[in-house]
Amino acid sequence: MPDALTDALDLLSRSDIDPGHMLGVVHRLTARPSLDLLLRRMLSDATFLADVSAMSVRHANGFDKLVLATGHGYQIRLHVWHCTEGVGGRALENAHSHRWCFATRILTGSYTAWTFVPRPGADFEHYAYSPGARVDDYAMEFVGGSNLEVTSVADHQAGSMYWLDPSTVHRVSPGDSARLSSSLLVIAPPTKQSTNVFVPVAAFASAQPVGAADHMPMTTDDVLRSLEALAVALGVFLA
Repeated sequence: MPDALTDALDLLSRSDIDPGHMLGVVHRLTARPSLDLLLRRMLSDATFLADVSAMSVRHANGFDKLVLATGHGYQIRLHVWHCTEGVGGRALENAHSHRWCFATRILTGSYTAWTFVPRPGADFEHYAYSPGARVDDYAMEFVGGSNLEVTSVADHQAGSMYWLDPSTVHRVSPGDSARLSSSLLVIAPPTKQSTNVFVPVAAFASAQPVGAADHMPMTTDDVLRSLEALAVALGVFLA
């Protein structure tokens, strides 16, 4: 594992879960040229790439979830939404909350983030989401009908940083489909066993909803290609 990731996990372990501390670690990892060096080291380490592939998936919500490091209950991830121009566009992810809080920085591209408050209604099917034993496995247990009230909409450009608590229901939609969008996340230890997913009822009438699709395991070559695409988007010289 590259030293920068080991050092970041060590820093995280020295503090209770704290938004400012987590954002500081994200900033440290993503500052240039430190990020460029980290990408080069990741791409040159075949053992590291194999370890990442064992923990990573093509997520049902439409992005590559690359788990770079775990330790002290924390995770360091990259999320990569690849260019989809000419291939049908990007899928719209389901609104959801998390089992943990996270801090993140947009590295390339952009996305729009919505937050919601669940209300009584029937426009959405509410599920309790629980992870399985494998990285590509999960369970969704039907809870009931729901509506969602939008409480905020924010456009995040490259360089934007923010923190999100576990209870917030949110959804993100990447911007220009001709550009790769990506983010680095520091994820705190889980505080609960399951979380919430809201699937539009209309999705069932027209096609399989994104959240009902499978996570797809990633090979070492998949991880390599995803990181190389990110390096190109960032303008990192790899030769």
